[in-house]
Amino acid sequence: MVVLKKGEEGFVLEFTLFVGIIFFFIFGMLVYSMRANATSVCISAAREAARTLAVTHSPEQAKARAVEVVQTALYTGSRAGGSRPGEPRKAFDPDQPNPTRPDVVLQDDGTWCRAWVYYHLPNAVPGLPKLLDSRASLLDRYITVGGYAVFKREVE
Repeated sequence: MVVLKKGEEGFVLEFTLFVGIIFFFIFGMLVYSMRANATSVCISAAREAARTLAVTHSPEQAKARAVEVVQTALYTGSRAGGSRPGEPRKAFDPDQPNPTRPDVVLQDDGTWCRAWVYYHLPNAVPGLPKLLDSRASLLDRYITVGGYAVFKREVE
């Protein structure tokens, strides 16, 4: 049992609040840097997928290229959520709606080839998703990042 002298109660409270705020900032910086990395990878994957689709005209090859870029640079085996409605089941799922659409979306309209790539970054800091995206809730367990690219379709 810890016995506090008169006047030391305030120090314990100040120390507890200070440590909590410091941990929030440290983990916040880590998650924010991971978000920046994941955004960069999603943009690169979308660019590679759109370029592959524009040149080969094959959605299968374009999707495989996007999946390869994401799986090479980011951890895709984690479960991001899924227990609440509207949450993704996995950090990256290019084939199944996750939660409303697959994480790799391709569009070829005959003139332009577009690609969207999304990644759901697991979050360890309560409130950080709301700071980064005003549409997110305070207690989201993931941060969704994405990339988009468009290329003009090559003639066959």
